[in-house]
Formats: sequence, structure tokens, C-alpha cells
Amino acid sequence: MKYLTLALLGLLATGCFADSFTPAYDPCLSSSECEALLTCTPMSVDYGSYVASDAMCTQGCSSDANCPLTFAGYEGACFSISGGPAICYERCDTDSDCASGFGCTDTVGGALDAICLPI
Repeated sequence: MKYLTLALLGLLATGCFADSFTPAYDPCLSSSECEALLTCTPMSVDYGSYVASDAMCTQGCSSDANCPLTFAGYEGACFSISGGPAICYERCDTDSDCASGFGCTDTVGGALDAICLPI
């Protein structure tokens, strides 16, 4: 039993368990793969000539302070798009700041922020 406990502590210390969950703002297929407190949220964006759809691990919010930091260290952005519920989005400067399948898009309403949305 002593050796089993040490082996489990070794696995926890190396991060084997933590790496199995998808972090905030990354694409997902189901909520079971997202980190704790996050859900896999589907979204669609109508760009006029086409509609882009994808899903990402995120959470509901009432302000930016409720949103997790991005991988790049930016504060998350709390937005409601097209009358949907307010959720956390990844802030960005360029498309390379966003996960695969997402692009850096200026927000509407005069805000100076850009967020990662399906492309």
C-alpha cells in the first residue's frame, strides 16, 4: 500500500491528471473534456456570406472579472453575442492568439476588444 500511495503521488506531481482536460477557450466536443467549472459551449457566427460554427470550453459570466485568463495571459472578455447568454471569450490581437478553427474578430458596439470566434 505504501508503494501505491507513492506512485499515485508521483502521477499527481507530474500533472498526468491535469493535462487530460481541455482548458478555457479551447475547442471541445463535450463538457466532460473541459476543465472544472467550464462547459463545452456551441456557438455560431453569421458572417453574411457563411455561418461558422464550433464549440469551446467556457463559462457564463456577468463581467470580465468572472472570466479565466487566456493562455497568452490576457483577461477573458464577457460578451453576449446576438442576444445569447453572456459567456467568456478569449481576447486576442491576431488570429495566432486563437485556437485552431477560431479567428480574432473585432467586437460590435464600439468596444475596442477583439475576441476569438469560430471562422
